[in-house]
Amino acid sequence: MSGHDQLVYCLCELTRLLWKLLLPLLFLCLLVAILVLLVLGIRFWLQSNRNARRVRDGHPTIAFFHPYCNAGGGGERVLWCAIRALQNRYLDVNFVVYTGDLGVTGQQIVEGAQRRFNIMLPRPVHFVFLRHRLLVEPSLFPHFTLLEQSIRSVFLGWEALTEFVPDIYIDSMGYALTLPLFRYLGSCSVGSYVHYPTISTDMLSVVRERNPRFNNPNYVSNSLFLSAFKEVDHCLFALLYGMAGSCSDLIMVNSSWTLDHILSLWHSPNHTCVVYPPCDVSAFLDIPLEEDVDRKCHSIVSVGQFRPEKDHRLQIRAFKKVLDRRREGVVGTEALKLVLIGGCRNQEDKDWVLMLRGLSQELGLADQVEFKLNVPFEELKREMADATIGLHTTWNEHFGIGVVECMAAGKVILAHKSGGPKLDIVIPFEGGQTGFLAEDEDGWQHTKMRSRGGELERMLSCVVSVANMSGHDQLVYCLCELTRLLWKLLLPLLFLCLLLVAILVLLVLGIRFWLQSNRNARRVRDGHSTVAFFHPYCNAGGGGERVLWCAIRALQNRYLDVNFVVYTGDLGVTGQQIVEGAQRHFNIMLPRPVHFVFLRYRLLVEPSLFPHFTLLEQSIGSIFLGWEALTEFVPDIYIDSMGYAFTLPLFRYLGSCSVGSYVHYPTINTDMLSVVRERNPRFNNPDYVSNSLFMSAFKEVDHCLFALLYGMAGSCSDLIMVNSSWTLDHILSLWRSPNRTCVVYPPCDVSAFLDIPLEEDVDRKCHSIISVGHFRPEKDHRLQIRAFKKVLVRRREGVVGTEALKLVLIGGCRNQEDEDRVVMLRGLSQELGLADQVEFKLNVPFAELKRELADATIGLHTTWNEHFGIGVVECMAARKVILAHKSGGPKLDIVIRFEGGQTSFLAEDEDGYVEAIESILTMPPASQLQIRQNARQSVARFSDQEFDACFLAAMEPLMGTLER
Repeated sequence: MSGHDQLVYCLCELTRLLWKLLLPLLFLCLLVAILVLLVLGIRFWLQSNRNARRVRDGHPTIAFFHPYCNAGGGGERVLWCAIRALQNRYLDVNFVVYTGDLGVTGQQIVEGAQRRFNIMLPRPVHFVFLRHRLLVEPSLFPHFTLLEQSIRSVFLGWEALTEFVPDIYIDSMGYALTLPLFRYLGSCSVGSYVHYPTISTDMLSVVRERNPRFNNPNYVSNSLFLSAFKEVDHCLFALLYGMAGSCSDLIMVNSSWTLDHILSLWHSPNHTCVVYPPCDVSAFLDIPLEEDVDRKCHSIVSVGQFRPEKDHRLQIRAFKKVLDRRREGVVGTEALKLVLIGGCRNQEDKDWVLMLRGLSQELGLADQVEFKLNVPFEELKREMADATIGLHTTWNEHFGIGVVECMAAGKVILAHKSGGPKLDIVIPFEGGQTGFLAEDEDGWQHTKMRSRGGELERMLSCVVSVANMSGHDQLVYCLCELTRLLWKLLLPLLFLCLLLVAILVLLVLGIRFWLQSNRNARRVRDGHSTVAFFHPYCNAGGGGERVLWCAIRALQNRYLDVNFVVYTGDLGVTGQQIVEGAQRHFNIMLPRPVHFVFLRYRLLVEPSLFPHFTLLEQSIGSIFLGWEALTEFVPDIYIDSMGYAFTLPLFRYLGSCSVGSYVHYPTINTDMLSVVRERNPRFNNPDYVSNSLFMSAFKEVDHCLFALLYGMAGSCSDLIMVNSSWTLDHILSLWRSPNRTCVVYPPCDVSAFLDIPLEEDVDRKCHSIISVGHFRPEKDHRLQIRAFKKVLVRRREGVVGTEALKLVLIGGCRNQEDEDRVVMLRGLSQELGLADQVEFKLNVPFAELKRELADATIGLHTTWNEHFGIGVVECMAARKVILAHKSGGPKLDIVIRFEGGQTSFLAEDEDGYVEAIESILTMPPASQLQIRQNARQSVARFSDQEFDACFLAAMEPLMGTLER
């Protein structure tokens, strides 16, 4: 073609392309038109509602959006002071507050404001109660919290707008994404009082520089990828937040620090101003200002809501260090106490208080640290008057009302060197010092991060002209073109698939050859075959660890020419210390040494790392951990003794090992699926999932897909041993390998408890109720503590006996999450007034465990669907009357009738446990003795000797594959 013809052809092709795009564009325009009409319809409906209300009431209305108006914090003081000022100025205006505090009435909210802040409103306020405040709970969004919480605030704002349409809308709590809703749909004048920008440049810099903070956890700050992803997410949200905030007709901010950030985000300097929040300075001026002379006890007071960003942990730890220094004589000798005053908005804040109480008790500060929740104003004033120092530890506090109140009360303030306290409050006055500022101990670590961008090029190809074709011909032509396109793609796709499959096969064969070479070299060097156990938590001290050490002991006694290896992630101890720990905990001595392979990336299987899709992500993490284990040491036989089934195909097909597994608890089971399907709340099925039909359905699909993958992985095992009849049923339904599956009851050290005398408990002054098990959520120690509390209450009421009672919780802690749970349980015990009756014993040696069992009357077990229940067996062997959960292994295998006689008790819920405990305590000693005799005789089938025999018989075919 000539140049002219080519130009004409390109123009024709462009016209044809635009014609093809015309229908989609028209459809898009139609959708936009429908959306515009919908918005106009909603706007007209809402305006009609407002006009009808105006005619009915005869007055305009100003509404404040404050879902937590009963929380008792600084933001609530701003709310009530603003309403009081407007009511005094504008007598012909009504006022409304949108609130989510459903558990109280409007009158109670107003009375609470009067008690807490000494604020009396001149006229009544109307409250609109929002039913779906849960949508903005931060605990509902562990990931993408800012974005999801803000999007959900739009739905909460929609509920507020449809309930009541005001004339002026004021967002007084920072939900900026509600502003365009009220402005463009409700046609209201809108304003906002910003306490703290939802996103700020400081938050962006924390993520960019990878500094760990309460809102930037370690696993994010330590990861370049997660930090980069979070920075992009925050930048996009900052753009959305700025667009929403710029809709406001009036923007009030509470400090210079907030002003800087809002101006950089909302870009509205002409209608933005600083309005310092109201602090009841006059109420504290009557506190006398005099020297603290001869004071016997100094009080350090902290005022602020109980939320993570207030960093009460830092206050308690710093207070502990001060006490230690005073005991060492570094500073004065006067007594000290720390008083923490604040409000609780929701259950999350209450749990935070429980954690802080537990931390105080753990540090030995239970008597020196006081917690005062939602106190009235007069009590707050008394505490301020008695204090010496006011304490504030919030990083980048937006303003700091508590700081101002402490200074007004004549207290020496110690505040964090950031935010409002630094810029507006703790500043020199007439050349004199007004307080003290401090930062964190360790400072910040600055790590720079770079991001790269790329370009995406697109190419357009020309097609044959189809002008002047009939409709039939055009349809035929389109079908031909589609077929031609698929045909053109077929060969490249086939080639790509073959290439990828070939690369994958070669890669697998190469890795397999490399691993076999390593194993052959090791065989030549050592001269013996090796059996390896995959047990990342081998030093935990639980029932699974007893199985591990008994299995190794049995194999070592039977196969003298075989070496044994344990893959472990316990990096803080040596192999010798692990073996000694097994001897202490379980009274197990190995006849020969064991080699340990220490895995550095056990974090990959920590449940705390995966708050969502835990089963799938944890199992994927186990593959990477298994890969580390396989590359560190290639065994001849691989035994997964901890339930990481996805490692089995790795060792079988890449490591060419014979593989076996001992399953304590199936990672997924039909009971878990039924819990999700029936929407029952459990520790692994939280309320926000069970209450949602969509999320329950989504979780059920996720669990079904995971069950399919889990079954495929588990079916790779050459030998499958399960620990109970309950586990057997579930494994057979998932792994579908009945010919290779057998029950091997776990070893329980029955013989070690047989020397405990079997006699009647006559004239016992104190009954001990003992619980043995890991401190994990599924063990449900909370149920034990609550049931114990009810039993004590009934005994005080004279319903049952008068003997003293105590609850002893014995167990192991695997990681920091378990230790935090112990702190939480200590706090719960203290809150229920059981600090003296509940004892916690962590990672105790076997001799101490035996002593506690000998002194106990009742053995307690509350785990739903416990896979087996070694603790239950040990209690029965120690002649205790056991009270176990009516499910799983205890129901099917352990607490069953023996020679026609009762062996123990079963219960399901809290009241059932209370009734069973009372029945046991009031039972005649002779009847108790008969039950204990039956129980002790029935557990002989769970002895170490029985386990050794069954385990060796099951392992014999697998051990026969070893090259001798």
